[in-house]
Amino acid sequence: TLLALLVPLGLPVKPAPLLGLFVALVLLRAIILHARAMAGQTFEAVLVDGLRARAWSALLHCDWRTLSAMGRSQNASLLISDVDRVGYGVNQAVAALSGAVTLAGIGLAGLVISAPVTLAAGAGGLLVLLAYRGQRRRAVQLGEQLSAAYKAIYTAISEGLGALRVIKSFGREVDTAARLASSYVRLRAAERAFLRDSGLAQVVLQGGGALLLAGTAWLAVDRWDAGPATILPLVALFVRALPLLGALQGNWQNWSHSRPAMTATLALIAEAEAAREPDASGLAAPTLRRE
Repeated sequence: TLLALLVPLGLPVKPAPLLGLFVALVLLRAIILHARAMAGQTFEAVLVDGLRARAWSALLHCDWRTLSAMGRSQNASLLISDVDRVGYGVNQAVAALSGAVTLAGIGLAGLVISAPVTLAAGAGGLLVLLAYRGQRRRAVQLGEQLSAAYKAIYTAISEGLGALRVIKSFGREVDTAARLASSYVRLRAAERAFLRDSGLAQVVLQGGGALLLAGTAWLAVDRWDAGPATILPLVALFVRALPLLGALQGNWQNWSHSRPAMTATLALIAEAEAAREPDASGLAAPTLRRE
């Protein structure tokens, strides 16, 4: 691939400079990946901590009537688990952006070698991503089920701890334990369903991608009369691009799965901030007129 890019540009193709360039590129890639990981973690932490602090502040300053109508355990579930899921979704979005940039770079290299073959492969890749819209919609539904399961768990634990004396007085220990266990069953079912969908999506994508690669190579040889000097570098590029396409689809699906948590977090913040109590810091204390 590198030779096919350097020869048209008239650059030297001696072994020593090429090996040095190879080492430099590998080192540069490692540095970029490390910097991306650190920047992504910092961005995720700032966003998650900021959302959690804003939600907590909104609840602290919320009007009592509005606050008392909210579910205490559900708010705890949102502050602890949902906000963390938002951070995971943001991490997946950053990874998807990185993968898309890398795919764009591979696409540019392919255009230099053979524009028709690369455009055909790129169109096929876009069709593959569009074909997974149903999977991403189902990921959103499973994300909502996961949020509901977490809320049920927090409710069962919070109410159980608050009513331990009553539970023990009436001998309801077994029923209370069974209630929490059923919540965990729903949680694991939602997690397993998403894992199954993600795994099957990757299997189909890898198989479909290999079929797309084979079809593109056949078209290049049979229809466009491309020679080995063109086919081999393109195959190497497309083999590199196929896992990136799978990762991009996976990142997109994981983001869709985390999106309900972000929606619920922003909805709570909006509701609590809309019912914010008036600021009384500048008001004078009431004057006492009688004992």
